[in-house]
Amino acid sequence: MSKWSEFSKKVDFSNMKKDIEEAKKSNGSGEYKEVTPGTYNVQLAKMEVGECGEKSENPGAPLLKVDFKILDGEFKKYHLFMNKILYTERTDEKWNMPKLMAGVLGWLESLDPSEDVGDITFESYEQFEDMVLDIAEDVCDLTYEVDYDPEAFNSIHISDVYE
Repeated sequence: MSKWSEFSKKVDFSNMKKDIEEAKKSNGSGEYKEVTPGTYNVQLAKMEVGECGEKSENPGAPLLKVDFKILDGEFKKYHLFMNKILYTERTDEKWNMPKLMAGVLGWLESLDPSEDVGDITFESYEQFEDMVLDIAEDVCDLTYEVDYDPEAFNSIHISDVYE
């Protein structure tokens, strides 16, 4: 039995092909514009620690996953996504675990969490995951001005924070 069997039981597939074609006509085939590089006002929609996918260089490795929702302008209600791997086996001076985590911790600090969250530290992946969830809950009502460049190593840079 497939893991999708329960969902298949809930859908009427008898006219699905025809209904999909009609939906394509009415909503433009689901094609959306790509969010262009620029400055946007956003709120944090979701932030969590997940895993790298099977096709990545480090399948199953811990990954910071961030999702911001754009609040206004041409791309209102669109989302900006950023993923940051939280593990490396590199040990050279240019790139290693301490440098990787220092960058991630600095980025998390730029979200301007309140003192209630405590120190922004990395002591273990378990502690880090809990802290990320605490930060997400703490800053969910803040508005950010961000510079977005999907081609940059750090695709989302926090420019300003508003309450």
